[in-house]
Amino acid sequence: MAGYFRKTTVSTDGIGKLKYSADYADLQAAFDDLVSGDTLFVNSDYTLTNTVNLSVPDVNVLGKGSTIRPSTNGSPSPLIRIKNTNTQKTIYDILISGIKFKNASGTSDGNGNGTAIEIVDQYPNPNDGWVWHMKLEDLNISNFAKGVLLEGAFDVVINNCNISQNEIGLRCETLNTNRTAGQIKLFGGFFIHNRYHISIDGASGTEFDDISLFGVTMGHQREGVSGGAIGIYVGKSTGGLFLLGNHLEDLASGIYEASGVFVATASIFGSKLLEISGSGVDTNDGSGLGSLSLIGNSFHASEGGGVLYKTPYTTQGVLIGGNLRSSGNVEPPIGILEHSPTDNKSAFRLPTYSDSTRPSAGSMPVGSLIRNSSSNKLNVSDGSNWRDADGNIV
Repeated sequence: MAGYFRKTTVSTDGIGKLKYSADYADLQAAFDDLVSGDTLFVNSDYTLTNTVNLSVPDVNVLGKGSTIRPSTNGSPSPLIRIKNTNTQKTIYDILISGIKFKNASGTSDGNGNGTAIEIVDQYPNPNDGWVWHMKLEDLNISNFAKGVLLEGAFDVVINNCNISQNEIGLRCETLNTNRTAGQIKLFGGFFIHNRYHISIDGASGTEFDDISLFGVTMGHQREGVSGGAIGIYVGKSTGGLFLLGNHLEDLASGIYEASGVFVATASIFGSKLLEISGSGVDTNDGSGLGSLSLIGNSFHASEGGGVLYKTPYTTQGVLIGGNLRSSGNVEPPIGILEHSPTDNKSAFRLPTYSDSTRPSAGSMPVGSLIRNSSSNKLNVSDGSNWRDADGNIV
């Protein structure tokens, strides 16, 4: 291993070397000298007048408190772009770690423009190549219109980053209908004071794959902007949203699904949802949700009440259990709901319909159980008819 981390500006013998950005004329020159296996230590602060592009697979870009900022508010944008090219159509195994991305000096908090980091697949036809297996770690990104922008990238890990004071903290897009993008994984870190902490959107007709959050702290509104912050805004149909052990606080909605969008699976486990003014999970009328699972969460609405979830009748499966809810919460209008009465023993509320509002028994799986408010009795579907507890058709 002798010489593996030898300081040099030339990589030889096929062995990656450690390089220092201050040894080059500018940051772009340092990036241009990287070859696969190299590690670049960013050992200087940079104020950029042009976007710095990185198109080399299997490299590390490391900093320890160094700062990169634009020369003016939002220009250039992005500051760093990771992309594939005509000659390098597949980009993979890139690590960006330990760098601060701030807007221009003098730009007040919450008024920043532009994008800090963009990871983009410029050739989204699967036969052309891929942009995948990227890792952003221990970054501090603040005061941009978009903190991180992913366009068509797969398998991106965002680990222990502080992303704050942006209009959108993390923007996930698919721009081409040839394929989806996704498999985005977030571990720890903070999304604070963004208007949209995570936004999933893109061109018409495109779809997005899974996004997962583990132990992430997320909350509060961007300064100077009204309307309430959104945890995860879903503007395009998405395969799955999975949240485990997260802390979501002071939000209008934890997950907000735009009208006309279909989400295959939304699951929240062992998380805290505090001071939610609207809904923990909010799907608009006309939207679709394949399944919703809310297990072992602590939910506290803001003053005036909120609901743990609000789903359309098109939801195919709802599993709710083991959740702690504050006493002032408005109960969701549909679905099985776990409730704790004064004796602290759990009970489940069945969905309630009248004779005129209940769905046809044939549209429900055999054994589906509802409460009929017209007769004040339980009805069960036999696959063709609604029947009462004695088996009579009702």
